[in-house]
Amino acid sequence: MDLSGQRVLAYLQEDNTQRMLFRVRPLLAPQGLLAAEEIAAYRDHGFLRVAPDRQEQHTFKERMRDMGPLCLLDLRNSPQGKVRPNRNYAPSRGEHNRYIVYSDAIQALPQDMVYEVVTREENRQSPLTPQYYVRSGGFINGPFTSPQEEAAGGVHSLPPDCDRLFLLLMPDNQHRLFYWPEETERAEPLETPQAAPIMPAPPEAQSPVRSLTDMFFRRRQPLLMPQSGLRAAVAAVEATFTQMGFACDEEKAAHLLLISAQFTQFQLSSPVLADAASAGKALAGLWGLSPVLTPDNAPAEQDMANRLVLSPLAPAAAHAHRHIILSQAHGISAQSAPAYALSPWPVVDLKGLEGWPGEMPAPSPIDLGPLRQLLRQHQGALSPATESRLKAWQRRLSDLEAPLPLKLRHDIACYLRQAKALKMEEHAATSLAAAAFVLPYARFMGLPADTLRALLVDQPHALALL
Repeated sequence: MDLSGQRVLAYLQEDNTQRMLFRVRPLLAPQGLLAAEEIAAYRDHGFLRVAPDRQEQHTFKERMRDMGPLCLLDLRNSPQGKVRPNRNYAPSRGEHNRYIVYSDAIQALPQDMVYEVVTREENRQSPLTPQYYVRSGGFINGPFTSPQEEAAGGVHSLPPDCDRLFLLLMPDNQHRLFYWPEETERAEPLETPQAAPIMPAPPEAQSPVRSLTDMFFRRRQPLLMPQSGLRAAVAAVEATFTQMGFACDEEKAAHLLLISAQFTQFQLSSPVLADAASAGKALAGLWGLSPVLTPDNAPAEQDMANRLVLSPLAPAAAHAHRHIILSQAHGISAQSAPAYALSPWPVVDLKGLEGWPGEMPAPSPIDLGPLRQLLRQHQGALSPATESRLKAWQRRLSDLEAPLPLKLRHDIACYLRQAKALKMEEHAATSLAAAAFVLPYARFMGLPADTLRALLVDQPHALALL
């Protein structure tokens, strides 16, 4: 990985207090996340030994310790490069870092370069950056320098799908969210709205649609709907699965909604096979379909237009009807492998919660036709950071002789574009896509768990399934 000419957010660690040895690991570049294979190129978990520059032999220790766990690795003014092989590299004698970087390239974080995004909870972790943003629900405001400033509100608000938000897996195995604005971005104060003359309200337009519920529930005619209507569908999915006893927050509900809208065939995995079947029946109820539970392949009924087949086996050939494959493992069974090899599908994991669920829900059906129309209408382009991540996956999988097929690449890109219509946070959507598309395919291709952990090191939903 060539970092020359760049400014990089990095993690600073004193790994040997007796000998006053420090090392640093690159985390994030202005272009976006550093791919796992780029970090691995430095070996030894991606750390570089910090070598004291000749001009600060006597102040090196104090300056490094005062800097805190995050620093700026500034290599813009080093034409010959500050990263070099470590001549003292000797694992048998305790030096495990193959490369060094000179300490004059290690700088304190500027006040306005990068900001951690923390939650509003009282027991949250302390921010690692000089200034930070606060996330509460779907709102991200800041920047702040202390909790006392938060009460006054921030001067800048970020959309939850901002493409400059990055979820990092830190070297201490903690996930933290950071906002790195573009170089031209500034935190402009919010304008105070000016009082406007009171005008009589125009008469409401008469519409055959009386409410958001009417837009989705028990309706069979496609029509253009406001984007806010999607929240009603996500809320219906979340309420249904939570009432049934599944772990299903808003992110998981949006994930199920996207997969159901995009694919006529996909897989539900749960540690208990009967729970996967219950989840399939719940989806059938949400989509206004009759579930057909069968231990083998699709039944022979002719009229399958309003049926949803639930089976542990994939159909041997493509069918026009909807089909959900049920499994305990988050992977492809030997019996379904031939069908998956021809046309791979996503896998969605669901887990039951502790305790005893209440009455089984009877949800009002949602029409998938208008839902698909709305997702396409409000989809967004992939950010450069997401495109970089997808390219890194493909490069690494190609090196492992398991390149993603064109169909999966198309499906992943379509999923991530339409996730923007649901206002899913970009890092959450990418992580869910990694778990649903990339992980099952990589397992199908026989890649070992250690390789997959390195490939998906910053994708928490996928890592939780390994």
